[in-house]
This record gives sequence, structure tokens and C-alpha cells, in this order.
Amino acid sequence: FAGGGDPGYEWATLNDNAKLQNSSDSEDQHLSFPDSGNYKVQLAVTSARGCTDTQKATTEVERVFADFSSPDTFNTCAPVVVDFEVQSSPNVSNYQWEFGDNHSQKTTKTNISNVYTRNSGDSSSGFDIRMTATSDRGCSKTIAKDKYITVLGPVIDFELSSREGCEPMKVDFKLSGKNYTAAFASYDDNSNLDTAPDLQHTYKVARKGVKQTFDPFILAKDAQGCFASSQLD
Repeated sequence: FAGGGDPGYEWATLNDNAKLQNSSDSEDQHLSFPDSGNYKVQLAVTSARGCTDTQKATTEVERVFADFSSPDTFNTCAPVVVDFEVQSSPNVSNYQWEFGDNHSQKTTKTNISNVYTRNSGDSSSGFDIRMTATSDRGCSKTIAKDKYITVLGPVIDFELSSREGCEPMKVDFKLSGKNYTAAFASYDDNSNLDTAPDLQHTYKVARKGVKQTFDPFILAKDAQGCFASSQLD
């Protein structure tokens, strides 16, 4: 709201729970509204000669309420299906989800599921969930819950010392991850699975002068017999 014109302004709210953010005699005014509803605001402008004009205006305020829960906050061994349920105000028209596993979805439904195809690690780890509820008018509310969904099991990843070269080509495999007790490497060249803690492999081509591509992957397991795998893009 802006008064404008000659000095001498007097702002007032006609609802007890609406609050002026600036002093009542400011030319410009900001207001705060605690909840949805219709709020009336009054501005009286007085000229230097004492002439006064009063204007009233009504503004409609919309509030979005939203929250979510899941009965499946603790799980073991991916893949698992996790259900989510939304509790929200009637004015919400859609929900934008971020499931913490690089999956996202926009929906109008209050019940939704996500398939977690990888583990989060040990019991102290979890996937961060973020949900934004939006009304038809564009008002929104975002709820974020860190480490909300746990999928107990091993997590494994790896890096290569080199991804291209001349044969014979020695490649070091650097493993990273958590909550695993054993790891196995498949080098994709008909060699046996490797279980050495420090993985190194020498690649050779089947035919001289021909470029060959290999797609190695790592398989890990934990003490409960859950597995996880990792393969480079």
C-alpha cells in the first residue's frame, strides 16, 4: 500500500489480528496477516489545510497448510516401495516431490509411492524428502525432512585411475561407500570376480588394432546379506 500526495497519513487495520509493519503515519505501509481471510485496511490522508479523505480497502489472504508422513521410514535392502501421505488444506491443487534419490514427481494426489532402488547406508543415514504444496492461486508451502527415509544396506561407488589408454592398460579401482563388509569387481572381460581390497586390473584387447570397450561394475554386500552395485555411466 502507498499513501502518496501531501503529508499527513494515518493507517489503520480494521481487524484485530492484522498488524502494521511500519508506523501508522508512514507514507508507505506493509502489513502482516496471520491466516487466511478478508482483511480491511483504512488510510486517512490529511492536507496541510486540514482537509481529510479516508479510503478503505479489503484484501483477501490465502494460506496454504501442508505436511506429509510415511509408514515406511525404516526399510532394509533396496529395492523397496515407500508410501507417502499428505495432510493439507483444501485449497492445495498440486504437490511437487523430491525423494532424495534423484527422483522427483509432480502430482495432484495426496497419496504417492516411490521405489528406492538403492540403499541409504546404516541406521544413521537416510534420504532427504522435500514436498511443496501449491494452491490454484500460486500460494505454496514447502516441507523438508532430512534423513527421513532409511533404506538399510550397503552403499558402493568407485572411480578409475584411467578410462582410456593403450593395451596392456593397468587400471586402479578406487572404492568408496559405507556399510558394506565385502566388495567384488567384475571387469567385463571374462576374468574372474576380484575380491582384493586394493583392486587393480590389466585390460587387453581380444584383437590387435581393434578398440574395445569394457563396462566393469562393483558388487557389495553387508553383514545381513543385502547387496548393492555400482556401474559407471
